Amino acid sequence: MKFSFNNKGFSLIGILILAVIVIGGCLFFGYNLFNGQKKPETMTDYSNSQKNTVYGQSMDAAKAVQCQSNLGQLRSGIGMIIQSEERAPSSLEELRYPSDMQKCPMTKEAYTYDPNTGQVRCPSHPQF
Repeated sequence: MKFSFNNKGFSLIGILILAVIVIGGCLFFGYNLFNGQKKPETMTDYSNSQKNTVYGQSMDAAKAVQCQSNLGQLRSGIGMIIQSEERAPSSLEELRYPSDMQKCPMTKEAYTYDPNTGQVRCPSHPQF
């Protein structure tokens, strides 16, 4: 009896494993998609109603990273103005960044800016 490993087709076990993975994925995502929760009307409703889900927590984490990135960009712009003009800008509007970049993406609160020190802070994320 001679064995050959040059088969170009799919094995039965390979097809069964693939079917289990696909069906399991469909069941998992189908349950999470259609678990009876109403669609939130606003982003505030979303963040309040979805905090316990993995998706809601990942969205909050992404918004926190975006907030940290916005603060870094604003601080970089303030540093460039201080370096070139040897003074801190009088307001964040002087940087000419988009208005949505001057607010926390999670709470939509405007960042606080102290022109005397050139410090910009997020009221929602004091650790940044």
